[in-house]
Amino acid sequence: MPPDVRPFYSAVMRRDLPYALSGLALGVLLLGNAALAPDAAPVGALDVTLVLVMAAALAVCRRHPVVTLLAVAAAMLAFHVRVHPGVSAAFPVLGAVYVAAWRGHRAAPLLASLVFLGGFLARDVTVAPAGRPGQQIAERTALLLGWFVAANVAGSSRGSAGPTWSRSSSGRSRPNAPARRWRCAARGRSACASPGTCTTR
Repeated sequence: MPPDVRPFYSAVMRRDLPYALSGLALGVLLLGNAALAPDAAPVGALDVTLVLVMAAALAVCRRHPVVTLLAVAAAMLAFHVRVHPGVSAAFPVLGAVYVAAWRGHRAAPLLASLVFLGGFLARDVTVAPAGRPGQQIAERTALLLGWFVAANVAGSSRGSAGPTWSRSSSGRSRPNAPARRWRCAARGRSACASPGTCTTR
């Protein structure tokens, strides 16, 4: 295939399909949980729009991880402030943090985690009933903090381990130069002399 030929859009979207389905599943979970939670506010048209923004952003998180992370964190924080559905609002943000860290970003996932946790805790404190102990809020916030730390660490570890891959002009994934050397070494050969070739010992 000539180098200037681009892959079909459907071929690109097939790789995004799992992320899009995950966004739809999380949207259904959020709306269902908001409808069943005893202390949640009624869901309005704006709240449904925020959930749709989250789902649409997650559909492209593989190609645009930072943009997705910012959109998902902002939409879910606004959804939590308006509806207060509980910890389910953090699930899409956790996924976006993991993907962004996996794709090699460090500052954006950490900043988004801190901002979301701060807003989540502030909203919890303002809507807490008079008889609700502060220990319960602190425990839930500590649980979320552990989840966000795990998402950042797991994503960063996955992004730095093993061979890395790049996309060719045909849309197919192929190992870059370090990955080719890793593959050659795994086969008992020396480092690649040139891209795509190996020299034996």
